[in-house]
Amino acid sequence: MSGYDGAYAENQDQEMMGSIEEAEAELSVVQGRQKSQGNRRRNIIIGVVLLCIVAVVIGVVVATSGGSSSSSSNAGAVGDSVANSPDDRTDDSTSSPAASPTVPSSPSLSPMQMPTGDLPVTSAPTTENAKIYGGIIRSVARKGGAEFDDKESYQSKALAWVSTLDLPSGQKLTLQEEVVQLYAVACIYYSTYAVRNGWTDVTYKDAAVIPGWFANGGWLQKPSIVCFWYGLSCDSQGRISAIKLDRNGLTGSFPDEVVLLKDSLKSIDLFKNTIHNRNDEGNSFLGELTNLEELFYGSTFFEHSGGIPTELGLLTKLTQIDFSYTYYDGPLDGAIFKDLVELQYLRIAGSSFDSTFPDEIATLPKLEYVLAGNAMLKGDLSFISKMPAIRELWLDDNLGFAGSTIPTEIGTVSALASFSVAGCGIKGTIPTEIGNLRQMKQLWLYNNELEGEIPEQINMLFNLENLQLEKNNLIGSIPNDLCDIRIGRPSTFTKLEADCEEGGQVSCKEGCCTCCGAECAGSD
Repeated sequence: MSGYDGAYAENQDQEMMGSIEEAEAELSVVQGRQKSQGNRRRNIIIGVVLLCIVAVVIGVVVATSGGSSSSSSNAGAVGDSVANSPDDRTDDSTSSPAASPTVPSSPSLSPMQMPTGDLPVTSAPTTENAKIYGGIIRSVARKGGAEFDDKESYQSKALAWVSTLDLPSGQKLTLQEEVVQLYAVACIYYSTYAVRNGWTDVTYKDAAVIPGWFANGGWLQKPSIVCFWYGLSCDSQGRISAIKLDRNGLTGSFPDEVVLLKDSLKSIDLFKNTIHNRNDEGNSFLGELTNLEELFYGSTFFEHSGGIPTELGLLTKLTQIDFSYTYYDGPLDGAIFKDLVELQYLRIAGSSFDSTFPDEIATLPKLEYVLAGNAMLKGDLSFISKMPAIRELWLDDNLGFAGSTIPTEIGTVSALASFSVAGCGIKGTIPTEIGNLRQMKQLWLYNNELEGEIPEQINMLFNLENLQLEKNNLIGSIPNDLCDIRIGRPSTFTKLEADCEEGGQVSCKEGCCTCCGAECAGSD
């Protein structure tokens, strides 16, 4: 059991025990009242019986004496007897007549209902509450309320669920804030949990039911602990700040109602889910999430025929974004990125840009990581020297770079620690300036058309952990000093690969190279 599940179960048990104790206390009070009222009725009956007996006795006496002149005094005596009877006193000991006893109704305690399945049993709301919640939700409805015309829409289901709740739940939020927040997350659930789309039809074909989320602990259960529902995090005010549902089996499409959380939402992670959002309707709302700092939806089925949605350029607080292996078919428009000056991490691999690498991206002042392999980039590599903060630059498998060379200016990019142009058809020599990259740990140059000797200056890369040079036209030897580094720390410098097989053009002293030529994994 996860830490969340354990805390949640303990909380649920405590609340249930509290409910049972309250129920027992209320039942005890009701039973006490019933007992008291039963005693009162018994005493009244006894008093009436005694009064009848007295009346009979008096009647007999009067009849026997034959006189009626003393009836008033005797009646007074009877009156005193009745008035002084403890059986007919009111509970508050006043002289006013006692009201007729009210028969108590049956206790309003229903049997304790335990949650079943994934969703709890919730009490039905009052009509007034449902009206209030509905009014709040309709006031923020993304389609002006038309989305509720279809009772099977995910919005209608979300509205119906919120209407069952007893709010506020005790959080710091106002009633309106809590209703809107719960509606937004319910929309996420109902729009992506076991919902079909074009891609699920390919995967599951005619299956009657498709799988739901892999994990959904807490979802649509207690609103008071929404911050502990699986994948959700909150700020100190109880407002949702992060949605992390990566690799979780989401289907359907991701709803634009997430915009209702925009004031507090800073991070969304939907990586590797079968969600399908198409064109402007499914993408443009992302531009409204202006407080986002992290946005990951790579390996999903977000689709936009016009290329990258221009609205992403409005997310000026972004530090990290990943839309790799989506279906953004079109040019890599640098203008979208020019205002993203906080951006540090950009993953755009697996795309069909058919574009050069824009200067607007290269010159971003804080950009440290660019993962753009297999993205149909083209042109030359001159933009590398314009990247002031770059640490990791992966450009592998972009055949549009074929024929270009590694620029000598690469030596000025002093922070560069991980660089790949594997499988790009790069020509020319390895520039000697590469020895200036003292932070370099990973250098993938395999499967190109590089020629000439491996420069001695590569010995200066003291932090190397992975150097792959195979499947090129390089000649000569692996520099001895580099081999000494590799042999001296095999646990950290784990790969040194070259065309050093028998008959190959590169020699490598014993114990230096970890594999040679075709046997290397990088040459596959």
